Amino acid sequence: MSYEATMCDYDDLNKEQQNSQPNNGSGKEYASYIVIKHNGEILQIESDAVEPEDARFYRDFSWITDALEQAYKLGLSDASKKEGQRAQLVPNQTNRSLGKEM
Repeated sequence: MSYEATMCDYDDLNKEQQNSQPNNGSGKEYASYIVIKHNGEILQIESDAVEPEDARFYRDFSWITDALEQAYKLGLSDASKKEGQRAQLVPNQTNRSLGKEM
């Protein structure tokens, strides 16, 4: 289980992803992109292609807050799944080492 944020250029996106990007700022071809994935699934693609007057966290970059909150929640979910797997393994291992059967 993993959460991944990768920076890339326009040319690194596939054609469908390129076509879905807004043409703000000096053009989507000249923008940098952040691709956010969880377990290999793309959750969102964001760019720095914004008009200079719009470059504010409360406007075009408000997605950052949502992405951080989503990463936190996914991390909690992933951790609880791992803990559940560990909880199932540990008692069996411990009981066997004590000579007890389940």
